Amino acid sequence: EGGPRISELESSAFRIVTGAEGDINDQWEYNASFLYGRNHNTEISVNDFLFPAVASALLACRDPDLANDPSCYNAWVPGGVTPESAAGLAGTGLRKGETALWVTSAYVTGNTGYSLPTAQDSISLVGGVEYRKEEVKVETDSNWQAGNFLGGGGPRLPIDGDYDVSEVFFEAGVPLYQGGDVVQSVSMDLGYRYSDYSTSGGVNSYKVGFSAQVTDYVRFRGGFNRAIRAPNVNELFADQQISLFSGNDPCAGDEPSFTPEQCANTGVSASQYGAVSANAASQYNQFTGGNPDLDPEEADTVTFGFVATPLDNLQVSVDYFQIEITDRVGTIGADTILRFCGLTGDPFLCDKVNRSSTGDLWVGSDLATSGFIENLNSNFGDTATSGIDLIVQYSMDLLGGTFSTALVGSYLLEQEWAPLPGVNDDATYDCAGVINTECQDPDWRHTLRGSFSRDNYTVTARWRYVGGLDYENVDGSPGTRDALLARRDGISSYSFFDLSGSLDVIDHVSLTVGINNILDKEPPMVGGTLSQNANSIGGYDQLGRFMFANVNVRF
Repeated sequence: EGGPRISELESSAFRIVTGAEGDINDQWEYNASFLYGRNHNTEISVNDFLFPAVASALLACRDPDLANDPSCYNAWVPGGVTPESAAGLAGTGLRKGETALWVTSAYVTGNTGYSLPTAQDSISLVGGVEYRKEEVKVETDSNWQAGNFLGGGGPRLPIDGDYDVSEVFFEAGVPLYQGGDVVQSVSMDLGYRYSDYSTSGGVNSYKVGFSAQVTDYVRFRGGFNRAIRAPNVNELFADQQISLFSGNDPCAGDEPSFTPEQCANTGVSASQYGAVSANAASQYNQFTGGNPDLDPEEADTVTFGFVATPLDNLQVSVDYFQIEITDRVGTIGADTILRFCGLTGDPFLCDKVNRSSTGDLWVGSDLATSGFIENLNSNFGDTATSGIDLIVQYSMDLLGGTFSTALVGSYLLEQEWAPLPGVNDDATYDCAGVINTECQDPDWRHTLRGSFSRDNYTVTARWRYVGGLDYENVDGSPGTRDALLARRDGISSYSFFDLSGSLDVIDHVSLTVGINNILDKEPPMVGGTLSQNANSIGGYDQLGRFMFANVNVRF
């Protein structure tokens, strides 16, 4: 009755890079650079109701003489809320933030002049150092800090933090064998990096790779890589606060899906069972925020594949990958904590469930009185992902020009998540081809592109395909909580078609126009327990048909 809530977002960014490169001698080169980037964001929230104003207006209705007065927000009778009574209840919120990045890097690269007896080419090396610093600062007005906006889900507090890292690295290309008729060459790639973070200390990463050229048509490749991902400034320094998560409370409503014993594990008393209020919007409170004590997460990646050219102008590459991440930076998930607390009674999980005095998990946004689930950032959880990547490329002369096509696809064999390793192995689940509150990963997705170029123009058509998703809970049982998905038994496959063309108008000036999602395909609709973007999910075109144009001027 008060009109829509509106968010006005504005972002500006700039980046400057400068550096120098040159020869040290005939075998060695140097490269040194400096980068500085800054992003500034402003968010204005308009027409969201303020809790103190609504509370006062509701209380004003207790005076019979004010029942029809604009100061009375008369929500107790049909039609009792007028535009006039709602007009004075909304406020305007302001948040201004800035992130900044500094990078100083220098390295030398060259040929050592030394080779193995089985190879003709020499060993090449790269060695260098790098320093990076990131900082974030967000200022928030008093209404946001107090959590006064009813649609905000809780306070949004200021943020102020930074970290830096110093690194040293090297890489080596080592020819192992050259000169055979069948196995023409074998080479190895080596790499090492030491990173010293101001927040967590030193950590190592490294890689070992190989490549073997067999005849003129097939090249095999593979390797092992130990990688790290350090927590970003938001994961480190975001203020801890009450916020919302989409899901449900299995102990809420007249007919809870959990038994009395299971609900007792989550803090529901016998007298409260069957009387805990449910949120009609499927939104509940969680206590989230940054953790400055986070360590980098680690990933071990194994790859193996080949590149083949069976025909002229045809290239096919197939690669198998397996990625295992440990000590993942992130959250366990409020829904996972609540569900497995009820199912197992594990004290590690149940200590994170804090119900209000009435047993609910959604009324209010105050830590002292509101119900919530503690879901802070931590180094907790493992993932294991495996799949096959496919690339097929072909080109040919056609109609006085060149026609080329490329298929890039990925098949997901497994995406296993272990949110509670060492605590409860039953919580482990596989997301491949499944959608639920924790998953949204199709088995297969691809992009097929075809282009024709002639003289000063190019026309390109593209087919983007996203595979279907079965609606299953993380324990493998059929999903039922989201009525829209349950009715359709998941999400069918989606195809989007795009068309674009570019023209070199004059020297150094080109024009590109195009249409994405020509058929105006709408994204799949889901209910409140799964929605991310206005009752839809990510990974699909949210805007429908999208037309664009750009001009590129080269100096």
